[in-house]
Amino acid sequence: MTPDNMTTASEHLISTGTQNAPQTGLYCFSHDLRVQDNPQLNELLCRCDRVMFIYLLNPKWFKTDHRGIRSIGEQRWRFLYESLQALDQCLRRYGHQLHLLVGNPLTLIPALCEQHHIQHVAGSYNSGLNEYRQWQQLTEQLDAEVSLAHQNTLWTSQQLPFRLHQLPKQFTPFRRQIEELTVQAPVSLSERLNLCQPAQSPDNTLTFEQLPKPCLCHADAPFTGGEDAGWQQLHQYLWKSRQIEHYKQTRNELDGWQNSSRLSPWLALGCLPPRQIWADIEQYEAELCANESTAWFKFELLWREFFYWSAHRLGSDLYQPGGERKKNLLTSFYAQRFRSWCEGSTPYPLVNACMKQLNATGFLSNRGRQLVASALVNELSVSWQHGAAYFESQLLDYDPGSNYGNWQYIAGVGADPRGGRHFNLLKQQQEYDPEGIFIRKWQGDASLQRDAVGIDDWPLI
Repeated sequence: MTPDNMTTASEHLISTGTQNAPQTGLYCFSHDLRVQDNPQLNELLCRCDRVMFIYLLNPKWFKTDHRGIRSIGEQRWRFLYESLQALDQCLRRYGHQLHLLVGNPLTLIPALCEQHHIQHVAGSYNSGLNEYRQWQQLTEQLDAEVSLAHQNTLWTSQQLPFRLHQLPKQFTPFRRQIEELTVQAPVSLSERLNLCQPAQSPDNTLTFEQLPKPCLCHADAPFTGGEDAGWQQLHQYLWKSRQIEHYKQTRNELDGWQNSSRLSPWLALGCLPPRQIWADIEQYEAELCANESTAWFKFELLWREFFYWSAHRLGSDLYQPGGERKKNLLTSFYAQRFRSWCEGSTPYPLVNACMKQLNATGFLSNRGRQLVASALVNELSVSWQHGAAYFESQLLDYDPGSNYGNWQYIAGVGADPRGGRHFNLLKQQQEYDPEGIFIRKWQGDASLQRDAVGIDDWPLI
């Protein structure tokens, strides 16, 4: 199945079995760790008498690659751990639980379906290529009915005014075609969650105590995972503090909890659906204030939407060094330079401060992300994919489409019509940290050593 043929949940169904016998369903949570505005969950509940809820953990997340990078760093793992705990607690209020399992989805899900006589499987797509391909293989090999949908977007693929292969390659023409579309209202959790019985627990279910112990939350970035925490942050930013009215003026500040919404981590894990945020902003504009900042916030949600659908259009090209254009860049992998960048020990104080903030908190401002990405590619001549991989490890709000799309944008192999962005770091420091407060806070002192000569420092492609 190609991205152009991705359809609504009901159109994904592969008929099997009798509808008169008790029906058992399996919901596979991934990047949709919520129960509200979850149409796939509601549909499964309506079709089934018994339901099993699972989340699959990949042991590779906790192993380091040849660059010394873990797929999921400490702060990102903490936020995911908390979000899973919160989801489990929510399900238990309805008499269910979240089963944590370790294994390959391509073998584990078919085994569950066979062992527990599961007739219906449901879940969500995200913008990751591997996850999409796994779902397509499962759809083809399972005897159960498989129902999948895009649930972390403002619109479904059917609501877009073009087929995915016709998706504009740049943001502005994309925005012009979709900004007049209506965003459907979020849907409430079906009451059938109370009525459906929990299916028999699968073997080898892990407890939270058996998982790697998460680190502590950094006081400077008090993100707490879970659906309820995401709702609280949304309420605080819009309705309580009304900081959204100043979003455009403050969004590029390097530090400060209220200078941006800080909603992106909950969006990335699907604890908060984008349709809910959009609905709240429109209600806010109708009842309290509609200004340039509220419009700009919605503009940023459209950027997120663009990167999501672009990821599905691009496929493997999203991860290639030259992007869709197969552009050759004069960059490589210099082990020492990359390590210095990751640690925040480069010759550039502002870059160092940003990287130390990222390592400590799992978060980095929009401006900070652009600066450190530009420095890695343009000043240190390190290939952008290595920086994208490090962001994947560290960022609480990691999302494949937005992360790799933005890195391609900076490197000049993606959606930027100007061919990349090269920031003057001294000028940026003078504009965003003229008194050095941010640099001192995060100990961003410059390192005099740019390169170290050694056998392990030969450039690698």
